[in-house]
Amino acid sequence: MTGARRIHAQLHLLDRQVVREGDGRPLCKVDDLELGHDSEGRPHLTAILYGPLALGPRVGGVPGRLMVAATSLLKPGEHPAPQRVPMVLVTEIGSAVTVAGRRAEPALERWTRENIIARIPGSGDGQGDGDEGGAEHDDRHGDDGRDRDGGRNGDGHGGDQDGDGWSGDRRSGDDQGGDDGQEGEGCPPRISELIGRPVVDSGGRRVGQVSDVRFSQDGPLLQEVRNAFRLDGLIVVPRHTGRLFGYERGPGGRAPWLVRKVIRRLHRHSRFATWYQIATLDGEAVRLSVPAEDLSPLTELYEPDPS
Repeated sequence: MTGARRIHAQLHLLDRQVVREGDGRPLCKVDDLELGHDSEGRPHLTAILYGPLALGPRVGGVPGRLMVAATSLLKPGEHPAPQRVPMVLVTEIGSAVTVAGRRAEPALERWTRENIIARIPGSGDGQGDGDEGGAEHDDRHGDDGRDRDGGRNGDGHGGDQDGDGWSGDRRSGDDQGGDDGQEGEGCPPRISELIGRPVVDSGGRRVGQVSDVRFSQDGPLLQEVRNAFRLDGLIVVPRHTGRLFGYERGPGGRAPWLVRKVIRRLHRHSRFATWYQIATLDGEAVRLSVPAEDLSPLTELYEPDPS
């Protein structure tokens, strides 16, 4: 029996190009990932987030705040939120992320069309070609297929259909982001809020920080179509070493011999904490239920290449 597919948020999803199924047309980038929780409280992926309101908080600092502020001025609605693609629409994860459906017109493009292009003589009414305008797409269902007109999605959060994104923006009552673009406490958590968080073991000793998150496709069903990617474990590095590219995770792979040796030497103290070794994800630090010595080295994540 084949095991569930496993992916890593940083390695396989974040910053990847999202393309449309059928013609491979580029649609957006994966700027962040939205998390939900199953009945056991275990996180799973619910949506791809894209656009400045997703990327800005992840970038942080002055550039991130400017990104969020500029987009908020142009985006309709009292509490602007990132555009999202429900994970149920993802049909393939490879060098690019392939999704079904059509993308609605982003706020900045809509504002440019209505206020600049439409006023140019000979431009007609400035309407898009149907693919980008979102008029032909009416996705009124959340991640569990329930009607968004007064219903709730699979995570227990309300939603609306305003034509911005594949299935509308996600808002949560009166909660809203602050000046830095961070969302209110009632909004769905994001993967960027977990990556970079300190990790301490059962004795309170600092182990390192979260560098990547592994997910296994054995979570709850999304619209009874496919299983969600559920949190399987955390890659913990002792110090900030930049983004990892996978060479440090197991003896397999096609990386040049020298590159593999150098990378694995640098990450010889990095460890993998399974979901069952995590006591809590709440708070400023991730707390483990085991001592650091019980964590597995990254080289045990993958089987060696057959030879």
